[in-house]
Amino acid sequence: MSTAWRRFGLHLCLAALAAVLAVVATPGTGTAMGDTRAVVDPVGAGPVPGQIEALALNDYSNTYGGLVVTDQETHIDVYLTSLNATVEAPLSALAPSGEISFLTTPNSVATLGPIDSQIFSDWQALQAAGIELIGFGGDVYSGTIDLQVENATTAQVTMLDERYGASHITVQSLTPSEVPSPYYDRTSDYSPWRGSDSIGSIRTYNGQQYLNGCSSGFSGHSNATGDLLITATHCFYPAESIYNYIQTASGWQGSGLYVGSVGAFQSQAYGDTDTELIGASGAGQVWLGPIGGAYPYPVSGYTNNPMGDYVCTDGSYDGELGSNNAPVYCGSGTGTGMIQIVQNGDNTPPLGWCQDQSYAADETTTNPPYELPLHTCHLIEVQSTSGQAVAGPGDSGGPVFRFTNGGSTLEAVGVISGGLLNVQCPYNTEGGRRECGNEMWYSAINSTLSQWGIALDTSS
Repeated sequence: MSTAWRRFGLHLCLAALAAVLAVVATPGTGTAMGDTRAVVDPVGAGPVPGQIEALALNDYSNTYGGLVVTDQETHIDVYLTSLNATVEAPLSALAPSGEISFLTTPNSVATLGPIDSQIFSDWQALQAAGIELIGFGGDVYSGTIDLQVENATTAQVTMLDERYGASHITVQSLTPSEVPSPYYDRTSDYSPWRGSDSIGSIRTYNGQQYLNGCSSGFSGHSNATGDLLITATHCFYPAESIYNYIQTASGWQGSGLYVGSVGAFQSQAYGDTDTELIGASGAGQVWLGPIGGAYPYPVSGYTNNPMGDYVCTDGSYDGELGSNNAPVYCGSGTGTGMIQIVQNGDNTPPLGWCQDQSYAADETTTNPPYELPLHTCHLIEVQSTSGQAVAGPGDSGGPVFRFTNGGSTLEAVGVISGGLLNVQCPYNTEGGRRECGNEMWYSAINSTLSQWGIALDTSS
């Protein structure tokens, strides 16, 4: 697995969305902890699916419809709009013999990608027209974009068919009881916003649109800026419009509500934190608990980051990590915590108190290139005491906190920045296999509040 530094934002090309969302990775069987036998990852668990998709999207996007990893990650099914030996041969060359098959699907990603993008752009307008769009995503089996609509009427289905093409979409009508529950959580929140909400923007590069996802941090306010949410600088550009959505294994979902736009942007001067501000109202709360079981919890204040103390992380893609359902694990002093502060002031390169970050080549070639290097300081380093994940892609900007007063109050300590990608994530939130890190850096909250001259929102 990779051990390279990675900012924990999530950036995905919309042209690949129908394919990416349709990847179904059935977990394979592994060896027990302590077993020293060599384990060879099955074809579906390694880099081959990504290599096939990259080639297919680059050279055959008008024919390629997506891929599915099957049979406990030992086989890859590639879907094309028509079987074609000219296309199949170079894709087959990337996989071991007998471990790839080709099937047909009616639409290519080149056809569905722009439609998927248009649906997302129309989300608010559809809601205003009375169409309660709960979620949508590409389905490689049907070769269409599946739209989940609450109590869809015949007239609404007809309108959607006419707008996006009946051969391009499938409308699934959900009764109120079938709408995913809880409806309000990190993925589907509303104003005032909470820490660890799923937030994202849409970017266009070389004529292609990209989805860019991160997490909200703590909220604050000042006389100069008004209400705001803190997130990570590397997540969004100045003036970008931010919405509440997330990528899941079944498609991009969420409330689709407008959160706010990015205002203040970190300058490239020594001493800045990896934080920026979104103009939006906050509740003074964060989401706690796992993915699919979140609940809001009040923020009581903020505190510092002593060496050896234990913290918890909380991102929209991986949920609350580090507590093991015991707030004392995120407490102060020595004990049995799971995520421990190991550096809080050493300026030793390359990943110390300050960090000059140049973005990895795979990010700049497969996603929109980032325009500026970041020189960030006031970074706190933490490591997992158990070797398990502490954060992953999409968690950038999310809260880092500690429980005090015997576990009864939650105090902010920072905002997730980046880390290593060296362990498997606890959740495959956006579909497919994900790598997280058991070592991470975050921006200290006291330095962040001082940099921007803001007061932290709290809630009783």
